[in-house]
Amino acid sequence: MAIMVGTGISTASYPDRLLTLADWDLMEEDELHHVECVEGVLEVSPNQAALHQHIMYGITVILHAQLPTDVIPIQDFDTLLEDGPLTIRRPDVVVLPRSIVAGNPKLAQVADVQLAVEIISPSGRRRDRVTKLNEYAEFGIGEYWIVDPGDPTTLTVHQHDGAGGYRLVGDFSGRVSIECLGVQLEFDLDEISAI
Repeated sequence: MAIMVGTGISTASYPDRLLTLADWDLMEEDELHHVECVEGVLEVSPNQAALHQHIMYGITVILHAQLPTDVIPIQDFDTLLEDGPLTIRRPDVVVLPRSIVAGNPKLAQVADVQLAVEIISPSGRRRDRVTKLNEYAEFGIGEYWIVDPGDPTTLTVHQHDGAGGYRLVGDFSGRVSIECLGVQLEFDLDEISAI
């Protein structure tokens, strides 16, 4: 059964039950919307605007240039948090082991995600700062960054505490120097978000 998302979801195309991973695999790609699945229910929001994508690219370039070569940052990649009920998130950037990426998976397994980055959009502030923060902590993602493209652009860094939650490392703006996955990263948030 294909679930049509391209121009909107009709009652005829949406199943009368929670979605499964098999349903997700059958879905057509939707270039107009950002589609995730939360506890078996589709969550559809507008695609990211230009500034959001610009910052996403900038973060990816920095991570690619400064992290060890055994990990790779990937943009906008489906990540399976849970199969029953199905929860698939699509972080703006995830960092995965190179060996996993080499296998060319269709989606990331949450256990393989070492860092997830979300860039806040106007409609997603609570989702990124509360819902995803709790989900990513619950499922053990080691580090979670939240980028807020306000004036100035800020970065909130969380590291997993090993007990099912996150420890706030700090809120940063301007020039940033932080340890991530065992290496010291140096970058300028103003430069990343400059148009």
